[in-house]
Amino acid sequence: QPLSPSEHEALTLAALLRIASGLDASQTQGTDIDTIELDSERLLILVNGPQAKIDARKAKKASKLWTRLFEQKVRLQVVYQLEQGGDERLETLIAMKRPGVEPDDSLSEAGRKVMGYHFAQMILHEAGTRLGEDIEELHDMRVATRRMRAAFEVFRDAFEPKAVKSHLKGLRATGRALGRVRDLDVFIEKAQQYLDALPQEQRSGLEPLLVLWENERQDDREKMLEHLNSEDYADFKRKFLKFVSTPSAGARPVSETSPHLVQHILPALIYTRLAAVRAYGPILESATIVQLHSLRIEFKKLRYTLEFFREVLGEEVKELIEEIKVLQDHLGDLNDANVACSILRQFLDEWESRQVYRPISERENPEPVVAYLANKHAERYFLTTTFQDVWQGFDQPEMRAKLASAIAVL
Repeated sequence: QPLSPSEHEALTLAALLRIASGLDASQTQGTDIDTIELDSERLLILVNGPQAKIDARKAKKASKLWTRLFEQKVRLQVVYQLEQGGDERLETLIAMKRPGVEPDDSLSEAGRKVMGYHFAQMILHEAGTRLGEDIEELHDMRVATRRMRAAFEVFRDAFEPKAVKSHLKGLRATGRALGRVRDLDVFIEKAQQYLDALPQEQRSGLEPLLVLWENERQDDREKMLEHLNSEDYADFKRKFLKFVSTPSAGARPVSETSPHLVQHILPALIYTRLAAVRAYGPILESATIVQLHSLRIEFKKLRYTLEFFREVLGEEVKELIEEIKVLQDHLGDLNDANVACSILRQFLDEWESRQVYRPISERENPEPVVAYLANKHAERYFLTTTFQDVWQGFDQPEMRAKLASAIAVL
């Protein structure tokens, strides 16, 4: 027999009270609700506090009435956070407008400053990434993790490998969790830009593809939140904060006569990165997309090296960074187009298997997806064939002279 509105309301309150009672099973009143997410299939409650794990387990057991009433699974997840405002070391990093690298810093001290600055940027964008309303928050958080990983490569000779191994592991795990969602954001955004340029009556043609991507994004976002709410991630943040806040932490011992100051080592670091980029020049006429992707990575390393040390370099470095960014963006768009081609081909290969159980009259036409694949092939071709023109503007004596001037101030 269906419940009356008043009976349903009473049982709903009872279900909530049972969950609430479970959330204080430890009788400490120290478990707080961080976030509640509700959709048609599940109720997700994120909690934090010293006894949150115990209380969440009890609340889960007490959620059966809610599940019976609403046919929704109830998930309780503990949030392990490094809170802004709760640690003076973190507040100091967040207040920094720039890393603060000095020419007479040791390479390890400069690395610690750079990593600390970008760690703070990661923390600043974490709340927005969790919320999920602005995709740029996720983008900025992912960029911060990428810069930290790049910093470990730039400064790796300054640190003991064992001292940074766990930090790199935490960064890689976080980067993977963020990257899956961000990559789909990019694919969806570019597909939408393509649709916006079509006549209105043709804009629904990619609906099956977009629905698939949106579903995959939702799944990946849930996995991302699980990572951000995990004890492993909280442990990584605590240990990394201690690392970047402790002078000489993990630094390799150096003798007084070994080159270890920024002003002595930086020229060699920069020219090594430049050499790795210029080595691709002779093969560009016949370069494969895989080789161009590798070149993009080398450009990224060069750009990050210049950005990490821009405070101690001459004014010319700003123009150089912008020039490198143009090439990096060109190659980035090429990589995105190439990956999109692979994904779209796979989507079309599986088209028939997705349609086979539908009545023939309800089967969808793959033509719009084929047209989008053709568009991506054309974009990939254009970006491949025009890259040498962009390269020629970079690989010039004038650019190298500007770099030499930027370094000369050391």
